[in-house]
Amino acid sequence: MGTSKFKHVLASAARAILRVGVASRQGSSDKKESTELARRPRNQRPTASEIRELRARRLSFAKEWLRYRRNDSLRNEERFLRKVRRAIGDDSAVALFVRTEGRLPATITPGLCAIQIGPLPESSVFYRHDYATLSPQQGSLTGVDASGRASIPPESSRSGSDRTFLLRNATVYGGSGLIRLRERAAWPDYRWEQSGHGIYAWDSVLVEHANQKAVVREAYHAPPTLRLREALSLLDSSEVHFGHFAWGIVPRLRLIMRSTHELGNFPILVGSQAPKSIFEMLTGWGLGNRIVSIPFGESVNVGKLWVPEPLKYFPDALPTDFPHDHRARALALPEFDFLFSAETGTRPTGRAVSLLRHGTGEANWRKCLNPEEIKETLAREKVEDLSPHIHSPKLLFDLLRGASTIVVDDGSISANVLLAGVRKARIIFLTHPGVSDGGHLPWWTQGYLASQGNEVISIHLDTGGSLSRTSDWSLNCEDLRRELRSKPMPPVSW
Repeated sequence: MGTSKFKHVLASAARAILRVGVASRQGSSDKKESTELARRPRNQRPTASEIRELRARRLSFAKEWLRYRRNDSLRNEERFLRKVRRAIGDDSAVALFVRTEGRLPATITPGLCAIQIGPLPESSVFYRHDYATLSPQQGSLTGVDASGRASIPPESSRSGSDRTFLLRNATVYGGSGLIRLRERAAWPDYRWEQSGHGIYAWDSVLVEHANQKAVVREAYHAPPTLRLREALSLLDSSEVHFGHFAWGIVPRLRLIMRSTHELGNFPILVGSQAPKSIFEMLTGWGLGNRIVSIPFGESVNVGKLWVPEPLKYFPDALPTDFPHDHRARALALPEFDFLFSAETGTRPTGRAVSLLRHGTGEANWRKCLNPEEIKETLAREKVEDLSPHIHSPKLLFDLLRGASTIVVDDGSISANVLLAGVRKARIIFLTHPGVSDGGHLPWWTQGYLASQGNEVISIHLDTGGSLSRTSDWSLNCEDLRRELRSKPMPPVSW
């Protein structure tokens, strides 16, 4: 090969390598920018000037997006979506379009389809639970931070409406909360999610929705793999995560564990992706012989499907910059009332236990900066560590109910204290400002436990002023030591 030809080949190879490098950076930019756009609340529709800025940052589909914004013809929409799909895939493209344009695309990608979606039909209300006599127990909630101590009324002491629906000839799906009826999909969370602020990355069927329509995957129309005469479904997109299952799905069991109606011994449908400890927990509650495990994406047709109404807003995930509506998300009686009983009210004097996130000091996010100091403080105060029993729910719940003092952090692990039905104990929460939106948690687990007769103390952690959920944190162990040694406060009637 001649020198000039060799130089030409070398130059061509260099240009190809450069194009690959640019494409790689382009793909990285597309993914980052697109993820942020698809996670936006709908009331933050990007303007044309913002899209021009994205084009300046080399977002691959920004040019087509601007053309579509100038003329939203079907041709320009298809051209825009085709470019987005190439960059980030079909599902993400639909999510980005719905989030940023406020409606479903006119043309749906093969493999996806549009359906009608709405709330549980009012005509299917079977009965309303009578909790008129239910009232909160006497307890207290105290916040401890740099400004001192403050008594906080637990917002979850209020009662929630509690209806049960009976849907006939319904189809449910492993890994999804959608319920297919004859003419449309019913969605128990629809009344909270009409504006579509939640994100559905975990859902096996639902991609996105807007204006009483939804985009779903082909699994929605697949023939059922199982048919049952009657069932209660615990299937949901959030089944994969322990905390989401505990707070968002377990309350459905109130229908069969504390009901004024005689109900049959029908199956309970549980997604196969649920954590193993969930299956053990259900077995410990005497429901093990009723569990039917449903694989992710598979469908079950049920002749009579019992659906307890959700009492709070609990999506897969929320946009990172979306302000939480605490009133909608607050735990409310009788959500977990069936877990509490008079038998949990007597406990031995002086026994203290802790239940803190395993590996907190080595975590990739929300990392504790002084774990050894916390461990030494707890050991010095003779606080028994229950974290080795985290995967044995029955034993763990017994130990929690038998303690006078419990130290726990406010992540998903704290759901165990709720599921154990702990009453008349002193419960010390290590409260992360990023998890609690900058304050204490009167509207969540802390408030609910206070309404069940516990003395709840919320110690705010130090995150250096950050309100990010992922922020590293440290605990002033003197605050913890002081609370462990202080005398119980008298109960407060709210």
